[in-house]
Amino acid sequence: MQQNFFMKAVTTDIEQSIRQGDAATIAHELSIQVHPWGFDLSEFRVRKRVPPSGIFHRMRRLWKQEEEVWEGFSEPIHIWQV
Repeated sequence: MQQNFFMKAVTTDIEQSIRQGDAATIAHELSIQVHPWGFDLSEFRVRKRVPPSGIFHRMRRLWKQEEEVWEGFSEPIHIWQV
């Protein structure tokens, strides 16, 4: 929230909500951002992408060290928006 990008976005949202006469919506959004969600993002494990197999990919790895690439979360995540 301390970065200029986020502060500018929040300020714009607040201005739009007030201009439209609906400050309750932005108040609800801001309260969601600052209250605990009941879990911590560090609880989610991510998995590494499995490198492609095949002779050309193996030869390429001999000359070029590939970085570890994280593919996604190891379990499904469901996001509900109300």
